[in-house]
Amino acid sequence: MFKLYRRLKWVYQRFKLSAWVPFAALVSYTVFGAFLFKSFEMENDQRNREGNRPQLLKRTLASYWHPKFILRRSLALIKKEHAKEAIIWFLEHLNLTEVLNERTEDSPWTWLGSMFYAGQLYTTIGYGYPATSTAAGRVASIFYILFGIPIFLIILKVSDIREELENTVVLVSDALVELISDIGRVMSRGCRKLYKRLRTSRRKIADSKSNKVNARLHAENAFPIPIALSMLILWILFSAALFCYWESEWGYLTSVYFFFVSISTVGLGDIVFMNPDMMIFNFLLILIGLALLSMCFNLIQRLLRLRYYIQNLVGLVKGRNSDAWRSMELGVLPDARPYLPFRRTSS
Repeated sequence: MFKLYRRLKWVYQRFKLSAWVPFAALVSYTVFGAFLFKSFEMENDQRNREGNRPQLLKRTLASYWHPKFILRRSLALIKKEHAKEAIIWFLEHLNLTEVLNERTEDSPWTWLGSMFYAGQLYTTIGYGYPATSTAAGRVASIFYILFGIPIFLIILKVSDIREELENTVVLVSDALVELISDIGRVMSRGCRKLYKRLRTSRRKIADSKSNKVNARLHAENAFPIPIALSMLILWILFSAALFCYWESEWGYLTSVYFFFVSISTVGLGDIVFMNPDMMIFNFLLILIGLALLSMCFNLIQRLLRLRYYIQNLVGLVKGRNSDAWRSMELGVLPDARPYLPFRRTSS
């Protein structure tokens, strides 16, 4: 798998392919899965639902037009209303209304629903809806997962989507700094001092990039993690607002809860989409949220690694850390390899 990743990475960089190429490959795999599951599940599911509708209608009419009920109907209208209310309450209390609707409404195994199901498999979210019921569909799900998860991870690696998002966050950060600077030009002296400090610090950072050590430390440490976390939070809130609009029965807190459970790939399945027309668009929002969350975790990991590296580097300079060289040579600190030539040799 690692060799395959290296080859794909080489092809991607050698031919300078667009970032949309891996995304198109993922969409193609999703469409292939949709075709597969739709072929296996659609016909069987429609047959079951068509059998449920007349059966439910027949039982309802039989109970309503029963002879005893007809004789007593004129004498028990009040009881009828109370009984009707009690039955409705009973169905809603046991959540049977949704069960009846689910078994009698249109099949979820449309093209969009099947693509939504395929996306659940390779992202490991797994809401549990829709679910396969045929043996062929379940076997296909097993093999689709076996191939889909590695393909999804390789596509994320090859496309460098996290780096693209990081570059976007850097651009946003620079734009905010420029905005503050522009505002500082026309405001009070205090803001102008802030503007000068920002300009001075940015020049120092640019000058320091000529030094390899400072350039590496700057690349790892200067990335605005708070801005990345803010973008993730804003994306969650924005997506939750859209979910509230499309899923009228959801509250805002429910939407936030659902979105966070989704991007964390937990997929509890207690809440699922009920609007089939928006499933794919919602899933795209979740994919972007997955990438943002992964980027934030990656940045935090890099920050912790950088701090550990700096501690070891300081120990090397002061000669107080005898194990630091061994850690670097063993590859524990891959970023420290450029500094190995400065190792002190024993006499």
